[in-house]
Amino acid sequence: TSTSTSTSTRNILRLDGLPLSQPFRAVAWTCLRHSLPFEVNLVVPGDDKHKRGSKHPSYLAQNPAGTVPYALLPPDLAGADEPYGLSECAAILTLLAQRLGWDDVLPPDALEASKVHAYAHWHHTNTRKLALAYWAPVVKAGFSSSAEVQAAAMEDGHKALGLLDEWWLRDETFIGGLPRASEIAGAYG
Repeated sequence: TSTSTSTSTRNILRLDGLPLSQPFRAVAWTCLRHSLPFEVNLVVPGDDKHKRGSKHPSYLAQNPAGTVPYALLPPDLAGADEPYGLSECAAILTLLAQRLGWDDVLPPDALEASKVHAYAHWHHTNTRKLALAYWAPVVKAGFSSSAEVQAAAMEDGHKALGLLDEWWLRDETFIGGLPRASEIAGAYG
């Protein structure tokens, strides 16, 4: 495991983020499950004061979105002429699944894959509100939010959980029949 913010000189995936982060773990666990080697580059989400912060100017120079997880893929894995950087858990999982044939993560059938994509996008602005309501106030240093914002996040998050049961999982245990990128991205979300 590396903690360098420089481009990897090894020909393996570099995963930037913090293991405490659910989206980071989703990518890491999927790589581990598929025996894909990767190195970890510790980056603190939202921090602009320290070199290891995702909003620090030195990090923004290589990842302008300043979000984690961020994957730096070697050319052969990316299918490109040079290393390729990509942020967002669902996007990283989708690219890896398509490039490496991980049909258990993303089904090869376009209609079935569309269910995974739809949930992954929905999850990002719905069930993730639970993190704002319950996780961030307790764990994230420097986090502050009004009681009204916290209450709204709790209410929205709980509504999302209801919709998850009533709609997304009404006929199946997992979206698309197997635990795929959508559930992996949404795990512990």
